[in-house]
Amino acid sequence: MDALPPILQMMIGARFKFVVMHGTKFSHRRATLNGFRLEMKLDPDDLPEGVELPR
Repeated sequence: MDALPPILQMMIGARFKFVVMHGTKFSHRRATLNGFRLEMKLDPDDLPEGVELPR
């Protein structure tokens, strides 16, 4: 069973606001995804080096 439709419904309903993904760097709009998690708040430690949250 595909988990994407229920995840998208929860994001549209504002239950989750962020998807934190771990994997290889994107190249030509593709990457190997090793894992992900859904979050209500974004932790600055999850951001790539050199990227800051907007204020």
